[in-house]
Amino acid sequence: MMKLEIIKCIITLLAGAGVFIAGMKFMSDGLEKLSGKGIKKLLSKITNNRISGVLVGSGVTSLIQSSAATTVMVIGFVNAGILTLIQATPVIMGANIGTTVTGLLVSLSSVGAGATSISLWMSLLAFIGVMLMFVKRENVKNIGSILAGLGLIFVGLETMSGAFSGDANPLTPLVQNIISSINFPILLIIIGVLFTAIMQSSSAMTSIIIVMVFSNSIRIEDALFIILGTNVGTCITALISTIGTTTNAKRAGIIHLTFNLIGTIIFTTFIWIFKSQVVDLLGLINNKAVQIAVFHVAFNIVTTLLLLPFIKYLVKLSEIIIKDKPDTKLA
Repeated sequence: MMKLEIIKCIITLLAGAGVFIAGMKFMSDGLEKLSGKGIKKLLSKITNNRISGVLVGSGVTSLIQSSAATTVMVIGFVNAGILTLIQATPVIMGANIGTTVTGLLVSLSSVGAGATSISLWMSLLAFIGVMLMFVKRENVKNIGSILAGLGLIFVGLETMSGAFSGDANPLTPLVQNIISSINFPILLIIIGVLFTAIMQSSSAMTSIIIVMVFSNSIRIEDALFIILGTNVGTCITALISTIGTTTNAKRAGIIHLTFNLIGTIIFTTFIWIFKSQVVDLLGLINNKAVQIAVFHVAFNIVTTLLLLPFIKYLVKLSEIIIKDKPDTKLA
């Protein structure tokens, strides 16, 4: 009987994650089609101003809710010779900041007060969006995709929360036992990397972690290391997109990975040494879900501030890792 209940809870969790990812895909595609030309024009006009590059990367990713999509677009521009690596790097950094918006929305709206009523209205929004997708006008269809995606995101979150709700829920102690038995930060980071790579969405994985922390399924100190892993795992999509591209495009993918790896190493070392102090500092925020979201934002902003002055060195490192082909000149 217990095994059956665990299976039901796992299926509920997977179903919620599937609906969430589908919602992200609908919303991202709708936004990209609705404003895609404008976004591409904006990215193509980026100058050597690092701050503007970060702001553009952050803004675009906040809009389309996918750092992977922004990074893939940037890699495409580098591949076409529209952007140099120096121009592309701050945009990639900004994309990492922009992707944290999803986590903030989830923590503030989905698992906070009134989550059930919000999900109810969002379910209605999803239905309206789906109906609009049957309209022949392209713009209306794209708006319908955006609304359907936004609604499905919250429906997915509500479904995932259901996997951990209830006093007799068997999944919560099971997850607690598994995570508590992995009391080594590197392994927790690897879990974050693997699951994010499988789901192809750091936003989805971060949202699941937020739900689990809010339901007391895992400790916040363990969740922090898993979140660090999600930032590395999200680079897989960008690396896949570099297959068959130019040397510089491959380097852009490596820069994305290097940025997140360096940030993860710095934060892992700091949290490993000062874990209790970090947890106490985050404890100043009453809502556990918001604590995770804030940590995710802090990771990307701090890493960007630390590495922004060293863009040239990140580019040089990528040139060392991905060497020029004998008969190919740099774009």
